[in-house]
Amino acid sequence: MILSDRTLRTLIRQKRMTVSPLTEEQIQPASIDSEETLIPPLSFMLATTIETIRLPGYITAFVEGRISIGRMSLFMKRSDPTCI
Repeated sequence: MILSDRTLRTLIRQKRMTVSPLTEEQIQPASIDSEETLIPPLSFMLATTIETIRLPGYITAFVEGRISIGRMSLFMKRSDPTCI
């Protein structure tokens, strides 16, 4: 089951789930999205992000790239083995 924005906000408000850093604008209808970065045409960029997420034991999260982004030759690699 995918959690709704209402459920995400409730879990965060009840301190049963934490995401850091987090702004209200990042909470979407069925996800928490990070800030966008604009990469100019014909340029190259390596980037890393550091986010801390704490979840109750009955919730599992996953990080996934978007197909629409992959079509633009942008790829994401998840290297932290503790991230599901």
